[in-house]
Amino acid sequence: MRGRWHTLRLRNIILYISILTPLLALSQKSFSEKNPHVYEYRDYIENLSDTTLVTLNNEEFVKDNYDGGSQLTGTYYNNELVKISSWFGLSNGINTCDYYLKDGELFFVVEKLKIFKYDSETDQYDYTSYDGYADGWYLFDSGHLVDQISLGHWRFEDDTLDPEVILISEFKEYSKLLNKN
Repeated sequence: MRGRWHTLRLRNIILYISILTPLLALSQKSFSEKNPHVYEYRDYIENLSDTTLVTLNNEEFVKDNYDGGSQLTGTYYNNELVKISSWFGLSNGINTCDYYLKDGELFFVVEKLKIFKYDSETDQYDYTSYDGYADGWYLFDSGHLVDQISLGHWRFEDDTLDPEVILISEFKEYSKLLNKN
């Protein structure tokens, strides 16, 4: 009797797993499925016409010099800052970060890192092609990080770094610099 009970219990467990696993997988939504309004707003900002750009280069906005240079650009629409873009040329790749504003507040951040392909024969990076990538998408509401997703390895995989604190700090610093100019 004990063996039969064990077999029935095992069958029930297998049945539950076979039913629940697909349901759990189907219930998992991607960042874009959970937040379609974010991409609609980003597209709206990207397609604005009659915008004004303010650009700062290198030491105009950073203390450190980067191998490939650096640039900070503010996009203004009707005299209101709607987007901030940072670009850093690193020795091993390129890092970009786009901060989208809504009603003057940080709304959405897209960060990308592209790593140059390393040629072991020449012991140098090939600056014409990439072989590593990292992406992060960060959604904010009322000054708080409410959703995020990242792919690849980059700065926020270190649990001691808080993306909410760092991205808001960067946003405030960059906004101040751009609004001065």
